[in-house]
Amino acid sequence: MGDDGGFFAIALIPYVKFPTAVHNLGNGAYEGGLGIPYAFDVPGWDVGFQTTVACDHDNFGNGYHADIANSVSIGHAVIGPLEYHVEFFSDLSTEQNSGWVGTFDTWFTYQVNKNLIFDSGVYIGVTAAADDWHPWVGMTWRY
Repeated sequence: MGDDGGFFAIALIPYVKFPTAVHNLGNGAYEGGLGIPYAFDVPGWDVGFQTTVACDHDNFGNGYHADIANSVSIGHAVIGPLEYHVEFFSDLSTEQNSGWVGTFDTWFTYQVNKNLIFDSGVYIGVTAAADDWHPWVGMTWRY
């Protein structure tokens, strides 16, 4: 809703993970969830939020647990198609003995055209359960 215009946009992104990895990669379990991204049209700014609720396999044992993630992000154009973004990300697992993961994330995006974006950044852990830092590069292609 609202993807191509309007003040507000929201989507539902259901997903299922099938255990197709080989050679002891992955956890060998079916998992799934629902992502709900939403954004507001603030002139000159990208303002976005996302909530994801997942059913994940336990790291130890054969059970499943709920996992709830939330993020708040803000972006602004720097020069032409180059943008800078910051985000706070929070992940809370209901699995026993798991900690709250909180990260401060920062990245740049470069929009080549309407359907292609390159990006690169770093996630910086702000809680004990989060990785200290996680650099990354990526590409988004809308088809």
